[in-house]
Amino acid sequence: MKVSQLKARKVELGYTNEMVAELSGVPLGTVQKIFGGSTSAPRYDTLKKIERVLFPDSPEERAAVSYEDILRSSSVQEPVVVRESSNLAYYGYNNTAYAGKRQGDYTVDDWYQLPDGVRMELIDGRLYDLAPPSTVHQYLIGQVFRTVDNKLVDAGNDHCLPLMSPVGVQLNKDKKNMLEPDMIIVCDKEKFEKRKGVVYGAPDFVMEVLSPSTGGYDRILKFNKYWNGGVREYWIVDPREELIYVYQFERGLPPVTYTFEDAVPIGLSGGEIVVDFKPIARRMRSFFGDTAPAGREDAF
Repeated sequence: MKVSQLKARKVELGYTNEMVAELSGVPLGTVQKIFGGSTSAPRYDTLKKIERVLFPDSPEERAAVSYEDILRSSSVQEPVVVRESSNLAYYGYNNTAYAGKRQGDYTVDDWYQLPDGVRMELIDGRLYDLAPPSTVHQYLIGQVFRTVDNKLVDAGNDHCLPLMSPVGVQLNKDKKNMLEPDMIIVCDKEKFEKRKGVVYGAPDFVMEVLSPSTGGYDRILKFNKYWNGGVREYWIVDPREELIYVYQFERGLPPVTYTFEDAVPIGLSGGEIVVDFKPIARRMRSFFGDTAPAGREDAF
């Protein structure tokens, strides 16, 4: 595989040179030389080590790139509000069930008891704070949802149902994980846990819209969870760069990058459902502008 392909993939995943070095075992100086272009003929075995990190092609290799490994090597800070040394009394919620618990110890039972107005995701026993979404964030989710839902209704499709946040997804059907994707499509009615009001198991389709505070979180931590959890297709929408990254996990295809000028097909629909981002982007720009206003880095 060419260095240019590896470099493009590294950018798509949001990996730093430090992360690639840590996960591949290749010295950081060598990684920097390869991606910096100062090494004209890298060794084959070195490139293969890097390739296995950026393009893992087996479940075992994918599982090996755990989010704990990535966190240790990443400069991205964990977006955690519930700190290691505290429990949910931090929020004025003094339920004794949380007494003495630390990150890694929380379960879905704790998630269900979160106080009103507090939104968090549970990943491997850790609670992650979910910041209030921006107007652009909500607009994009709503427009994609509307397009997909209308097309499913028009086609008489009673098998698949789109949902947008907030909705809990007990991705691995275990006690340590409960995610809240921005938008999902579920094509198995048995996955709706009606008593608890959540999705029990992996959705067929997941979409996340990036914000400055969640870029690494969605590109790395949740990416790894969705990939290994059985999600068939994953979209990452980047409103700042006006790009859509499409990962068809089920088919094992390389990621495809689209712009906001493109009509993007949902792969699991066989191309029957297409989201045309051009009119969505045109309306977005008319209300919110092309970029975040000066001094408002959180606008997107």
